[in-house]
Amino acid sequence: ELEAHPDAHRRAEIHERLSPIDAQSAPARAATSLSGLGCSTVQQDGPCSALSGGWRMRVALAAALFSDPDLLLLDEPTVGLDLPARAALLGAIDVLRQNHPGIAVVMSTHLMTDAERFEHVVMLSNGAVAAEGSPGELVQRLGDLLIAVPAGVEVGNQIPCESQADGSAIARPQDEAQLSAWTTLLAEAGVPFSVRRPTLADAYLHLARAPLQGEAAA
Repeated sequence: ELEAHPDAHRRAEIHERLSPIDAQSAPARAATSLSGLGCSTVQQDGPCSALSGGWRMRVALAAALFSDPDLLLLDEPTVGLDLPARAALLGAIDVLRQNHPGIAVVMSTHLMTDAERFEHVVMLSNGAVAAEGSPGELVQRLGDLLIAVPAGVEVGNQIPCESQADGSAIARPQDEAQLSAWTTLLAEAGVPFSVRRPTLADAYLHLARAPLQGEAAA
C-alpha cells in the first residue's frame, strides 16, 4: 500500500521515518515486549479498551520500550490500581528492569513500599531534596528499633522523643537496656506505643518538613 502511494515525496518521507525503528520487525518486537511483561497472545490480539487499568499500564510500558530508550520515566504508575493490579504491575516493572539493564528507570511515587524496590531513592519535601540514598541506607539512619507513639498523644518528658512530619513521635533506643527502661516508663505513664523496626516510610516522615503537603519520593 505504501509503495502504491501516488506521491513519491510522501513515500520517501514515510520510509525515512520507518527506517530508524526497523519497521519490518516491529510486530515481532512488539509481541516480544508484551510477552515479556506477561501479556498473553489473546490479550495482544484483542482491543486495548478491553483491558483493565493494570494491563493497560503494561501495554504503555511495552510501547515505551519499543524505541529502545536509555531512560524510562514513570509518573506514579500504580495510582488508581487495586492491590492485585498494583502488585502485578510492580512485578512487571521488576522484570523490565531485569531484562533491560541498560535502561535507567526513574519512578515517582507517594508509596514508600513502591520506592523500596529501587536501588536509589530521592526524598522530596516542599519542593526540595530532603535526603537520598539506597532504601537500606536511609532506613539505617534510624537505628535498629523504634519506639513509635501515635500522633496526638502527649509524651511529656518521659523519654527523649523526636517529632515526625505527620505529628507522631519516635524514640531511638541505643540498646536493649534503654529500650526496656523507656518502654517501662511509657507503660507506667499510660502512653500508647509500639516497638518495631524502622521502615522507609519512617525515614521519610523523620526527614520531611511538617506539615506534609503532597510529598513524594522518587
